[in-house]
Amino acid sequence: MASQGLWDHIREYESLRTFVYDDAVYPSVEYKGSKSDSVGTLTIGYGHTGDDVYPGQKITEKKANEFLKKDVNNAADCVKRWVKRQKVRDNKDGTKYHLLTQGLYDAMIDVVYNRGCSWFVNSKILSNIESGSYESVKQMINNLSGDKSRWIKTSEFFTY
Repeated sequence: MASQGLWDHIREYESLRTFVYDDAVYPSVEYKGSKSDSVGTLTIGYGHTGDDVYPGQKITEKKANEFLKKDVNNAADCVKRWVKRQKVRDNKDGTKYHLLTQGLYDAMIDVVYNRGCSWFVNSKILSNIESGSYESVKQMINNLSGDKSRWIKTSEFFTY
C-alpha cells in the first residue's frame, strides 16, 4: 500500500487542476482546442491522462481524487507485478525479505505514475534494484526529465 507521504507528494507536485490542460504548455491553462491539435498530453485533476480526458472537460476535487486513487493503484499494481517475480531473499539472520522497502516502493509508484508502466518495466531502474545498486537508482530518478525538485523529493523516499 502506498504511504500517505506518497499521496501528499503526488498532490503537491501534480497540483489540482479541475480543467483539461495540455501538459506541454506551461503555465497550465484550460485547453480549448481539439484533442488531435494538442502538443502534449491532455491532462486533468492530479495529472490524470487517458481516453476519458477530453477538451473542455471540467471535474470536481472529488472526481480528481477518484482519478488519483485509480491511477496510483494502477501504478502500484505495476510495481507489485514486478515484485512478485522477484525471489524472496534470505538475510544472514535467517529472516526473509523482498527487495523493496516502503520508501523504495513509494518511489517506484511515483515513477510509474509519472512515466507509465511500460517505461518502468523497460528501464534500467529495475536491474539496478535487483543488483542492489540503490545509489544508481536514486541518481537515475534524480536525472529524469521534468520538474527536478519532484524527482529529488521522490528519491528522498528511498530507504534501503
